[in-house]
Amino acid sequence: MRQIAFGLLLVGAGLGPLAPTAESALVVRLIVQAFFLLACALWVMAMGLEGRLRVRSSGLYVYLGLAALAAAIGVASASNRQAAVLTAYSWLSGMAAFVFVYNEVREPRRRRLLLVVIGASAFVVSLHALHQVFVELPNARADFRDNPEAVLKMLGLPPEMEFDFEGRLGTNSVFGTFLLPNSLAGFLLLVLPAFIGMAMDQLAERGFGESHWPALRRGLFALPMACALYFTKSKGGWLAFAAAMGVFALWAFSREIRRRRMQVLCVILCLLVVGAVSQATGLLTPLRDYVSSSASRLGYWRAGVIIAEDHPVFGAGLDNFADQYAVVKRASDEEARRAHCDYIQIAAETGLIGLVFYLLFWAQFWRRVRALSGPPPLRIGDAQQPAPDWAAGILLLSIVIFGIDMACGSAFHTREGVRGWLWPIGLWLGWTAFVLALGPRRNVHGERPFYTWVGLGAGLVGFFAHSLVDFDHYVGGVVQTAWVFAALVLTGAATRDRIEERVSRRLWPAARWLTTLGAVGAIVLLLYAFVAPLAEAHVRFQTAVDRTNDLTYEERLDELLIAAERNPLDAQSYAFASDMLFGMRLQGKRTTTRGASVLGEAIVLAKRAAAANPVRSEYFQRLGRLYELQWLLGGVRSDLLSARDAYAQAEKLFPGKPDGPLNVGRVYDRDARYDVASGKYFSARALSEEQAMRTRRFSKRELQELSRRIEELNHALTQHRPPPPLNFTEKRLLGDLPPINAFRASP
Repeated sequence: MRQIAFGLLLVGAGLGPLAPTAESALVVRLIVQAFFLLACALWVMAMGLEGRLRVRSSGLYVYLGLAALAAAIGVASASNRQAAVLTAYSWLSGMAAFVFVYNEVREPRRRRLLLVVIGASAFVVSLHALHQVFVELPNARADFRDNPEAVLKMLGLPPEMEFDFEGRLGTNSVFGTFLLPNSLAGFLLLVLPAFIGMAMDQLAERGFGESHWPALRRGLFALPMACALYFTKSKGGWLAFAAAMGVFALWAFSREIRRRRMQVLCVILCLLVVGAVSQATGLLTPLRDYVSSSASRLGYWRAGVIIAEDHPVFGAGLDNFADQYAVVKRASDEEARRAHCDYIQIAAETGLIGLVFYLLFWAQFWRRVRALSGPPPLRIGDAQQPAPDWAAGILLLSIVIFGIDMACGSAFHTREGVRGWLWPIGLWLGWTAFVLALGPRRNVHGERPFYTWVGLGAGLVGFFAHSLVDFDHYVGGVVQTAWVFAALVLTGAATRDRIEERVSRRLWPAARWLTTLGAVGAIVLLLYAFVAPLAEAHVRFQTAVDRTNDLTYEERLDELLIAAERNPLDAQSYAFASDMLFGMRLQGKRTTTRGASVLGEAIVLAKRAAAANPVRSEYFQRLGRLYELQWLLGGVRSDLLSARDAYAQAEKLFPGKPDGPLNVGRVYDRDARYDVASGKYFSARALSEEQAMRTRRFSKRELQELSRRIEELNHALTQHRPPPPLNFTEKRLLGDLPPINAFRASP
C-alpha cells in the first residue's frame, strides 16, 4: 500500500505542471491534486493496518495545522465559496504532499526518482514553451487578426483574455501549459536551480579528471528550461531567478566568496556590463517598458491593502480578491483577478490571522532547516555509472524529431496524420531520455548531493521572492511543487540521527480500526462527495457551452441545470442557464417544455446565481436586465423598481464600471425621474473617460447618444417640460437589450 501511495505521489508531482491552468481543464486539476491527498490517506491506512503509528518528529505539524486553518478561515469567510473551496483544495493537497514526502520519501532512490519526475515535467513544459515561441505564436499572430476566437480556443484560453493575449503576441511571451507567462516563469525558477545543482553534484562526484559527459548531460537538460524562462519575458521571474541563484552562490560557496572577494567583485561588474549592453542593444526588454506594469501592480496592491483593512480579522474569503477588487478599484486601475503579491492577497482574503498563521509555518520551517546540521549525509545523488549508449540515442532521436516538427511548422493543437504524432512522440522520447539519463543507478561510492540540496532551497527562495510580485501560491502546478521541494529540503537538512527520530506508538485494536476506517472514509469523501460532483458539473457545463451546434436549446439548458444541481456553489451554471432562457424569450418562446414561464424561470435562476456569489456585480446586472425586460413586456411598475434595485446593487459592487450608473440612470429615465437620470448618465460618461481598459469605455457612437440624452434631459429640466422619449439604439446603452419595439413585436 505504501508503494501505491508513492506511485500516486509521483503521478501527481509529474502531472501537476502538465495540467493546463485554464478553466476548461478543471477536471484534470481536480484529479491531479487528488493524487496527493490519496497518497496521504493510503499512508495513514497503511499505518492503521500495521497497528503502529510512525510519524517523523519535525516540530512543524502544529504550524502546518495553523496554515491549514488559514485556508479554512478563507473558505468560511468567502462569499464566492466555489473559488474559495477550489483554492483551499489546492493548498491542502500541497500540504498533504509535504507531510507524505517528509515521512515516506526517505530512501535515496525514492528521493532522486521524485526529483527526476518533476524535472522531466519541467523539461517537457520547456520544450512546449520553445515550440510556442518558434511555431505556435508566429502562426497564431497571423491567424489572430482573422479569427481571434478560434485562436483562443485552440490554445485553451478563455474569451476574456483576448486583449491580454493580443499584447502577449506582440511581445512573443510564452506560457507553456500554464495560462500566463508569469506562472510558467514561477515554475521554472523554482525547479531550475535544483537541476543546476544536480549537474554540479555529478561533476564533483566524478572528479575533474574524468569524463564530464554526465554533468554536461544534466546541463543540456537544464538549457531548455533556462531558454523557456527567458522567453516568458517575465521581469519578476528573471529577478526572482537571479535572487535564487545569488542565494545558491552564497549558500554553496560562502567560504570561497570570502576568500576571493576581488574575483567575485569582478564577476558582479561583468554581469552589470552585460546587463547594460543587453539593455542598449535590445537583447533584453528596455526597463522603461516595465513602468506601466509596475504602475498596474501598485494599483492592485493599494486595493489589496484596502480590502485587508476592511476585513482585518478573517478576510474577504480565499480567492475572492477579484470581486472585492471591483468594489475598491479606481476607474483608472487595470482589471485584475489577483493582487500580484501573494502576501497582500492572503492578508486580504484570510485576514491578519490567516497571514500570520501561514507565515509562521514558513518561518519555523526555515528556522528548522537552519538549526539542523548542514547538507545531508544520505546518498541521494551517489556517483553513478554512465547512462547506457541507447539512452543517449533516444535523447538524440527526440531532439531530431522535435527539430523536424518545428521545421514543418506543425503545432500541438491542429495536427492530422503522421505530422500530428511528431510533436507528442518527440516529447515522450525526451521525457524517457531524461528519466534514463538522470534516474537512479547502482551506487559506486558515497558522496553527498550538496549542490542538489542547495538548489532545492534556492529554488524555494526564488518562489517566495517571485510571490512578492505575482501569484504563484494560486497556481496548482507551482505551489504543489514548492511543497514537495520544502519537504525534500527539510529531509536533506537533517543528520542521520535526526532523520530516524520518529514518534512511534503502538495502536490499540480500536484505534487501529478507527484509523483505517477514517482513512477509507476520507478517500470516499474526497472522491465521491467532492471530486466526482465537481467533475460531473464541470463536464456538463462545458458540454452546454461548447456543443452549440450539436444540442438544442432545451438540451443545453438541461445540462446546465444538472450541473447547477451537482455543484450548487458554482454561480456560473445558474447564470448561463438564465442567459439561455433570456435568449429563448427573445426568440419568442413564452414557456419552457415543462410549462413554466421562460422569463420567470430566468429570473429565478439569476437570483440563485446572485445568491451563490453575492459580491459579483455581473449577476445583479443580469437580474436587473431581466426585470427590465419583464417591465417592457408587461408594464408592471414593481418590475421596474426591482430592476432599479438590482442595477443599484451592481453599481455598488463595481463602482468604477460605467455600465453601473448607466443602467440605473436608464431605469430612472423610464420612471420619469429625469433629474436623477441625468446625474447618473453624467457619472457614467465621466467614468468611461477614466477607464484604463478600452473595453470598459463607451464607443464613439455610444458616447454620442449618451451625451445627446444628457442634453435633452438638462434642457427639459430647465424648461420645466417633459423630454423626448428615450431613444437609445446602441445595445450597451440599453443594457444589452434590443430596442423596445423588438419586445412588443414578440409573439
